[in-house]
Amino acid sequence: MQNPVSSSRNRQIAASASLGALAVILSQVSLPLTLFGFLRFDLAEVIDVLSFLLLGPTWGLLTLLIHWFGLNVFPSGIPIVGPFMKLLAVLSMFLGFWITGKIWKLLVGKKGGGKIFLSLLLVNGALVRVGIMGLANFLLFMFLLPESYLPFLTGVVGKLGFDVSSNIQVAWISVGLISIFNAIHVPFSVIPAYILLKRILKTPAGRIANSWENRLGLNS
Repeated sequence: MQNPVSSSRNRQIAASASLGALAVILSQVSLPLTLFGFLRFDLAEVIDVLSFLLLGPTWGLLTLLIHWFGLNVFPSGIPIVGPFMKLLAVLSMFLGFWITGKIWKLLVGKKGGGKIFLSLLLVNGALVRVGIMGLANFLLFMFLLPESYLPFLTGVVGKLGFDVSSNIQVAWISVGLISIFNAIHVPFSVIPAYILLKRILKTPAGRIANSWENRLGLNS
């Protein structure tokens, strides 16, 4: 007789891996910005977030790791560093989601519904992502790869009309602008994923799925 726990785990692994493969495919059609060429509104993040919300933190992480591995396999403008910064950006957002889950269990629970939960996801995801990526970008620009980034960033901030006289000013202005991008990318990733989650949970298979949202006792 098949162990139901093992069967459920296998389905989660398969679903997470499938979503990871989809994220790798979608990462090839990301939308570039005009000034910061290394920044992308990445449609693959929607799939990463969907995996987290549908399957839970562990399987969302597996999807993200497959996504990151795929970024390293395909050619990119900034090998290794670019995929790692993408991994860190989504990981930091996931940390914000995990914090949301803890807040929900401890303080909100049955008193809240989907709109409150979505708002917490957006706020916590953005705060943690902006904070961690701000520090990571500053270290990257000033200490890790200044020769690669600072000349380009100096040109960008100059085109935007900023009067800068030192590399540290260039770095801080760039970090501030990229932080705005990271804050905007959270709703870009979360809202479509949340809409997809709700549609999936209304299907016959979704109604019996033990989603992360269901485990938190969310009132839809």
